[in-house]
Amino acid sequence: IRIPSYGTEESLEIGRGEIIGVAGLQGHGQTDLIRSLYGLQGEIQLEKDGQALSIHNPREAVDHGFAFISGDRERDGTFRERNLTENVLAVQQLVKNQKTGDVKEILDGYNVRYDNPGQLITALSGGNQQKVVVGRWLSTKPTLLLADDPSKGIDVKARNDLHQEFAKLAGQGSAVIMISSDDDELVNITSMVETSRVIVMYEGKISAVLEGDAINRENISAASMPVNAIP
Repeated sequence: IRIPSYGTEESLEIGRGEIIGVAGLQGHGQTDLIRSLYGLQGEIQLEKDGQALSIHNPREAVDHGFAFISGDRERDGTFRERNLTENVLAVQQLVKNQKTGDVKEILDGYNVRYDNPGQLITALSGGNQQKVVVGRWLSTKPTLLLADDPSKGIDVKARNDLHQEFAKLAGQGSAVIMISSDDDELVNITSMVETSRVIVMYEGKISAVLEGDAINRENISAASMPVNAIP
């Protein structure tokens, strides 16, 4: 997928099996990038598998194989007055019109701790609620996962489980673009796949693209700061 320029000389490309981490100080355009790719900021022009693509809204993004996971579960993730079954099957049934998978199999496959599929999602811990959201989206086999600080507010075990699932998805040939407010998290998750990069954003533009051994906390922090900042 070729993404429009965000301050770089060339457009940004992401290939199958790749994870791109998105870093930067809060409010410097990371979330705008993810949301624009999901059709939440109006029409966006992309190129997918060599074909021009216009996305006007999230439904079109999902139709093209995109998935969106937010760290803000209450606003963007869970249907709080619905049970686990309804939460898991929401995208498959209401958007993609797919043959729905086995709910218990999905919940168990993503290590969700629950009593029964009929209980309200609000009965679960924050980490388990986020696993339900991850299971909902990943069960649709997306070609591109857009994750906006997805591990915010969850425990270390749940965070590690999310990393494993995202790496597994990339290993199956999908692409992942993930924002994190934790630089160490981006260093960790990008180390889990063969092909990865970290892009750092500053004032709405990409200030650095890090690869290989250059992906470390020090380089991310340096690229997140103004050029003329005094240490």
